[in-house]
Amino acid sequence: MKTELSQDLLKSRRKEVTGYLRFLERALGKNATIQSISALPLPLELELTHTLKANTYLLLYNTIEAVMSQLLDEIHDEIKASDVNLDDLNPNLYLEVIRKLKQGKESIEKNFSYPCGRSFVEYWLRDYKKSVGDNRNPHFSGNIDGMKIKSIGLKYGFATGNNAVDSKLTHAALQKAKNHRNTLAHGEKSFTDLGRGLSYTQIRDDAVATLRTLSTIRIVVNDFLKSEGYRRPRIPLGLLTPIA
Repeated sequence: MKTELSQDLLKSRRKEVTGYLRFLERALGKNATIQSISALPLPLELELTHTLKANTYLLLYNTIEAVMSQLLDEIHDEIKASDVNLDDLNPNLYLEVIRKLKQGKESIEKNFSYPCGRSFVEYWLRDYKKSVGDNRNPHFSGNIDGMKIKSIGLKYGFATGNNAVDSKLTHAALQKAKNHRNTLAHGEKSFTDLGRGLSYTQIRDDAVATLRTLSTIRIVVNDFLKSEGYRRPRIPLGLLTPIA
């Protein structure tokens, strides 16, 4: 398996989300209280339960960004291990590397040698790692959702550009997680105000859809790496036009 780390990460995040949902369901129950051994039961106030509901979307967004970051790391690690040259990359990745040559932070003179094909790829890999290390993912930072994932998929080649096929890479729940997360992060609404309009059923359905979509994306990326989809398709010898 090419995406074993992502699978393990998604498994642990699924456990975290489902555990929180179990707690939330009980917290929203009639006359719910918090009980400790040494103190009297503390009733869960309605305002607090609104905060607990809103907090679910921070958990979901964190899961989306963590899993996608890990999947991209695994794509980069696979390309690095393959020792593939620039001309051997699929057309979309080829263009992505070329674009980075114009935007990269490092000096070209200090990083390229002859032959340059592999140097270009290594420069792109290093620049990505540096951006992530600086906590600035070049593809997303507080703004990842289904449409962004499809966009990233097109850049790397694990998305096809066919909406009927790529629709499995996204879901409205991912967009909702991003929007709610940004609403809270930017102070546009309080946790109480956001949570007031949410039902447990809505939250549970969004969580299930988010986890299911991320699982599907992991499988798609794993198949992409197993088939070496990052490489330029090889032309069968029988289709080559002989030189006159």
